This record gives sequence, C-alpha cells and structure tokens, in this order.
Amino acid sequence: MTNRKTITSNSSVLMLAIAGVIPTAQRVQGFSADAAFAFDDVNNKEIVAGIDGTMSAGYIYTPTPQKITVMPNSNSYEIFAAWREAENAAAEVFFADGTVSIPATGFKYTMSKGVLSKTKAAPTVGKTLQPIEYEITWESVTWAPI
Repeated sequence: MTNRKTITSNSSVLMLAIAGVIPTAQRVQGFSADAAFAFDDVNNKEIVAGIDGTMSAGYIYTPTPQKITVMPNSNSYEIFAAWREAENAAAEVFFADGTVSIPATGFKYTMSKGVLSKTKAAPTVGKTLQPIEYEITWESVTWAPI
C-alpha cells in the first residue's frame, strides 16, 4: 500500500471560538514561519514501583497545553488581545473551543474547554517586531479522520 500522506504544513487550519468574546469560530492566520502551533507532551499516567520492585500504574486526566505563535502584524493577534482584555475587564475566565485540521495527514483534532494560560501584553521589539507565543490549555483534545 502506498503512503500518500505528506509533511506539508501550509494547508493546516486552526479555528478558535471564545465563549462571551468571539462566539463564532475564527481562522487563526499570520503564523510565525518557524512555529505555527504545537501541542505539548502530556504525561497522563501515574507510575510507581513499590519497595519490592512491583510497578503499579494508573491513568490520570491531564490538560493539554497548545502553543500558538503568530506574527505581530497578524490579524489574528486581535483574537488573543480581545480574549486577554475581556478576561482582564471581567476578572473572569472565558473558555474556548477549537479545531485543527491537517489535510496532509488526514486528521482533524477537536479541542474543548480551553483556557488562555499564557499571553504577552505586547510583542518583543527588536530589529523587527518578534513573533508572539500564546498558550491555550485544553481540557480535552480528540482526533478523527478528516
């Protein structure tokens, strides 16, 4: 059987909706050239060995962090700025839902109950404005074929 999957990333699509802020899903665009979005590793097992060397393991629910990196001139910068400002104004958390479609691999990921867990107030200013990294921590991430 021939593998027709590729490693092309430019056809990938990230959509976000933030309840109470941006209720209709918006396409995130204007990514950094070197990093668009990435899910962090998740350690969802508790593994221990007793004094006799017998191992025990158990499943634990673990949130999944996702880093998203956009250029400072991206229109999507406004999505994250609006989310951050709405939370600051309300002194409350606004949850997001999202999807990631990766046509090259044939998979779509659905993210639920996301929290904006890391943000910057402004881009880093140097020779040019630097990419801005945000982090959303998701309660769940599930995948399915496209």
